Formats: sequence, structure tokens, C-alpha cells
Amino acid sequence: MKDPHYEQIRQVDVRVSEMKGASYRTIIDFDELKISRMSEHAYRSVRFPAAIIAPQTKDIIIEKLKHLHLFEWEDAYLGASHHSTDNTHWHITIQLDNCTIEKKGYNQFPAEWDNFMRILL
Repeated sequence: MKDPHYEQIRQVDVRVSEMKGASYRTIIDFDELKISRMSEHAYRSVRFPAAIIAPQTKDIIIEKLKHLHLFEWEDAYLGASHHSTDNTHWHITIQLDNCTIEKKGYNQFPAEWDNFMRILL
């Protein structure tokens, strides 16, 4: 069954930054049918070639996001840190047809985070 909220996703932009200096960004653009990835470490940026996705792959990704209950995640996950060098910030921007939804966290993640990250890789 189609979920109209998930069918309205135009783009998912995910940023993860670690205090150790590494940061990663993945953009899934459903309008242009491509996935872009970038990383930065120690002031060195790497932009990987965009991967083209087939329309049926788009449907598979949206179905996986639905199974992860992405829209049901809290708006913010804020956890305490015991070591300042272990801090991890993350931010997700979901562009829909008529609005933008944001989810973010600091040292805390939704239960589905690992499976979400597998979709991005």
C-alpha cells in the first residue's frame, strides 16, 4: 500500500559530523534519480561521483524508509557525552512536495539508525 507522505519525498539530505574531524554527507535526490556522497577529514574534502538510480530502485529505497518509520522519529535526539572527542552530530533534511522535515541528533540515535545508514551506503 502506498503512503502519500513517503511518495512525496523529493530529497533526503543526511549529514554526520564527528568531533574527531570526519564528516559525511549523502544526498538522495529522487527527482534527478541520483545519490551524491561527500566526505571530509582533516580539511580534505572528497566528492564521489554521483550514482544514478533506476526508478524501481527509487521505489525500493522509499519502501525501506517506510519500514524504518522515518517520519515517526523524534525531531531531536540529544544525549550526553562523557568524552568531548566522541561527540557525533547528525542532521537529516527530508524535502517533500510542499514542506521540509528535519531530524537531528547529538550523541544519540533512533533505534533504526544502523539500518538507515545501510540504505545510504
